[in-house]
Amino acid sequence: MLIGKLDRLVEIKQATFTQNTYGEKVRTSTTIANVFARFEFKQGKAGYDADTFVGTSPAKMTIRYTTNIDLSPNYFIRYNSKDWFIKSIQEIGRKEGLILIVEEQSSSLPTDVFSLNSISGLVLHYKFATSLAATSDGIQWTDQSDQNNNGTQTLDSAEPTIENGYLTFDGTSDFVNFTSAITLNEMTVFMAVYIPSYTTETTLGNTSNNNMFARFSSDTSFRFRRGGSGAGQNVDITHSALPVDTLMLITLQQTGDTAFLRKNSSQIGSGSIVASNDFVVNNYGVQNTSFFGGRLYELAIYNNSVSDADRALIEADIIERLTIS
Repeated sequence: MLIGKLDRLVEIKQATFTQNTYGEKVRTSTTIANVFARFEFKQGKAGYDADTFVGTSPAKMTIRYTTNIDLSPNYFIRYNSKDWFIKSIQEIGRKEGLILIVEEQSSSLPTDVFSLNSISGLVLHYKFATSLAATSDGIQWTDQSDQNNNGTQTLDSAEPTIENGYLTFDGTSDFVNFTSAITLNEMTVFMAVYIPSYTTETTLGNTSNNNMFARFSSDTSFRFRRGGSGAGQNVDITHSALPVDTLMLITLQQTGDTAFLRKNSSQIGSGSIVASNDFVVNNYGVQNTSFFGGRLYELAIYNNSVSDADRALIEADIIERLTIS
C-alpha cells in the first residue's frame, strides 16, 4: 500500500442515540479516530474543485489498518462536512490497510432528530406507540407520513386488539384498512412483527384483487404476488427458518426485477419478479381468506427502492427504538 497516496484527512465517527423530552430519537456522534485516506470514485460525476469535494457516491476509500471501525449502521465517515455510510470493509494484506466501499448519506446524522420522513418516498408509517387508539366506531392508527393514510377498522369482528403501542391480529378475521390504496412499483417495506406460528400470514393485501399480496407462506418461505392469476405469478423467496414468538424487523424491497427479504437488516433471501404491473395494496392483514396472526409493532412503506445507506438508517432506527435483538 502506497502511504503517500493517503492524502485526505477524514474522521471515523460513531453515532449514538438518546431520547429528548418529547420521546423523539436524537442522534449524536463521536469522533473515534482521524485518519488519512485515499478516495477513488466508482461511478457518476465526482471529483475535487479547488480541493473541495463536489462528487456523489459511491466511492472506494483506502486507509491504514485500524480496529476503530466496524461494518455497522452506527459507524460512518465524515469528510468535508459530508457523511458516508460504510457498505463493506476489506483487509489489505496482513493488516496493512483497509478498503472501504462507502456511499454518501442522504440525510445528516449529527444532532438531528431522525425521522423516517427525512428519507424520500415515505407513503405510510404506522409508528410504534404513536397515535394508536380506539375511536367512537373502531380503531385508528394515525399515519406519521404526510399522506394521511390512516389504518382503521370499524367492524367489531375484524378489529385487531390494541396492546401496549401495537396491534394483535387473531389470524382468522382481523385486518386494518388503509384510508387510500397505495400503488407501488419499486418499493421498500419495513414491518416490525411478532409471529407465534406460520401458516399463511398475510401482511399486505388488496381486498379488491386477491392476486395482490405479500405474506409468510411458512417459516422458510415468503410469497409476493403483484397480480395475474396462477402459481407462475408468485415470487417465492426461500430463506432460513424464522423464529416464533420473537419480535423482528422484516424488510421487503423491490429493486428492478428482484425482490429482497431481510431480517433485522441482514438479507435472508431474494427472488425474481414475474409481473411488471403496479403492486396495489389497501390493507394490512388479509388476502382473500388468508389472515395475519400475530403482532404488528410498526409498518413503513416507501414507494421507491431506498438506497443501502438510507435503508440501514431506517432499520437501525426501528431496531433500536423497539429494542429488537
